[in-house]
Amino acid sequence: MTSEGTTVTGTMWMKGGKMRTEYAVSGMNIIAILKDETVYSHNPAPGTGTDCYWNKISAVPDPQSTVTPVTQQLQDVPPADIQCGPAAFGDEKFATTEKVCDINEMMASVTASMPPGYIECSGKEGQELVDCMQPYLPQ
Repeated sequence: MTSEGTTVTGTMWMKGGKMRTEYAVSGMNIIAILKDETVYSHNPAPGTGTDCYWNKISAVPDPQSTVTPVTQQLQDVPPADIQCGPAAFGDEKFATTEKVCDINEMMASVTASMPPGYIECSGKEGQELVDCMQPYLPQ
């Protein structure tokens, strides 16, 4: 598929509620596996700063999340060349045996080390941010 000058070529496997996609974009080969309501992704790009092979994140929205899901109307979707066919493969296609890091845990540790008021005041701007941060500033 080509969109705005970028060509994406990929393959997808599906079996029993599990899905694996492998695709190449801008010279990078990216793998994503969905199983047990969890998404595992592997991006071999150098400089990621971790020794994780897989990064996992829950595919189920957190009921306490303040993030509003975005729905987008698909308009003017370019035609894509999609070829489907049967394939013989086992559960090894969905194995994530290499080192797995939990993105949710990593983000929790990052936010725990943020300065006081960071979370409470995130998303605010201008005077509203100044007013929100006031109680956290040294007196």
